[in-house]
Amino acid sequence: MKAQVGNPPRGHPLLTLAVAIAILFASNMATVSGDSYDYKSPPPHSSSPPSPYVYKSPPPPSPSPPPPYVYKSPPSPSPSPPPPYKYVSPPPPEKSPPPPYFYKSPPPPSPSPPPSYHYASPPPPNKSPPPLYYYKSPPPPSKSPPPYYYKSPPPPYYDELVVEVVGQVYCYKCYDWKDTVDSHVKKLLEGATVKVTCMAGSKAYVAYGETKSYGKYIVVVEGFPYSKYGAEACKVELDAAPKGSTCNIPTELNKGAKLKVESMSHEEVVLMAKPLAFAPEKPSDECNKHTPPYYYKSPPPPMKSPPPSYVYKSPPPPSPSPPPPYVYKSPPPPMKSPPPPYHYTSPPPPPIY
Repeated sequence: MKAQVGNPPRGHPLLTLAVAIAILFASNMATVSGDSYDYKSPPPHSSSPPSPYVYKSPPPPSPSPPPPYVYKSPPSPSPSPPPPYKYVSPPPPEKSPPPPYFYKSPPPPSPSPPPSYHYASPPPPNKSPPPLYYYKSPPPPSKSPPPYYYKSPPPPYYDELVVEVVGQVYCYKCYDWKDTVDSHVKKLLEGATVKVTCMAGSKAYVAYGETKSYGKYIVVVEGFPYSKYGAEACKVELDAAPKGSTCNIPTELNKGAKLKVESMSHEEVVLMAKPLAFAPEKPSDECNKHTPPYYYKSPPPPMKSPPPSYVYKSPPPPSPSPPPPYVYKSPPPPMKSPPPPYHYTSPPPPPIY
């Protein structure tokens, strides 16, 4: 299809120049690109339209501009390289581990401590000291007796708890056989013998003990099945008075009294007994020197009685009564108390030499 050439319109120099440059650029591109595409227009209509307006471009510039630079990329490699490797990370664990702990050390002390002291020993003396004296003991006798080694017996093994009964024995010098509560002038008795009897059914476990200083005694009953029968099966009674003592008659004080558990461990149980007492056949002479109780006699009242004490009568309460004071009730504490705040305790500073 050929374009008709006509006279260009006047009065538009810039438009004319732009059209010319476009035509020149298109012609150059067709030349560089090689074989141009042959465009075939469709056949004209049966009734031809009026001839189109033909624009005549201005002549090309002289000299012609160089053709545009066309970049030709290098051919692709043969064979083609493999596709890039894509790393697929494994799935995260079900329970994420806790984040790593970063320890922040405390700041250094200010001012800095002095450097450590290095001890330098003094130089050795000019004259070396004499060598050490070694004592040589005389040789042992030809026939030395072997040393004697004492082997202690093994400790006893207890299947049951060891029962230990403790208590005290008194001597009532002024014992009143009719009224034991009114008895007086008593002292702790040393050298008296007591008897402890623990019954395990029809079998009796009997042990004896003697009072030491302060009239105290400790009697151990071994083999008694305490875990089965308990302290109720045991009793303490007087057995004999000290030799040569005038306080030699057993009294009824706390006779047959129950024993009280004082302490218990995995090996023994200590039972405490109430005090027991001996009395002399005849009261001592100091019992008759008992002075009667002193009765205090108050002085007589004054001749003129003092006036009666003044009784203050308070005014009547206000009417109407004031409202009761408001008592604030705090809300209940939360069901689950919040954890206490965490206090970081820094390590102690280095010692200053």
